Amino acid sequence: MSKRKLFIMLLRAEIEDTMEGIEQLSFVMENRLNKGEITNYVYNGNKAFLAQEHAGLEKLLPLLDGVDTGSRKDVNALAFETGDMLQREAKAADDPSVILEIISRKIKKVLKYITEQQE
Repeated sequence: MSKRKLFIMLLRAEIEDTMEGIEQLSFVMENRLNKGEITNYVYNGNKAFLAQEHAGLEKLLPLLDGVDTGSRKDVNALAFETGDMLQREAKAADDPSVILEIISRKIKKVLKYITEQQE
């Protein structure tokens, strides 16, 4: 498997893992609400924000499926162009700004992993 295809595959896995983390956090908050540790107001506000984050990340997954990995010079160019595309999409959708941070961190993480595998 090429490094470019591996990059997209790992980036998708990282985003999906983040989405699972958001789902788990939502479950934990619901348990805290049921135990009386947080109020309905706090629960509903946090749940709405987490739902926006989850939806924002979910919208990006089909974009990854459409990336043409063969047309990029190398994995660094692919990472830059993919990151730029995902950031533009998140901004255009007016997703929470944390989505931009998540995208940036995940791209750096995957790129670092792949480039360290070369050594």
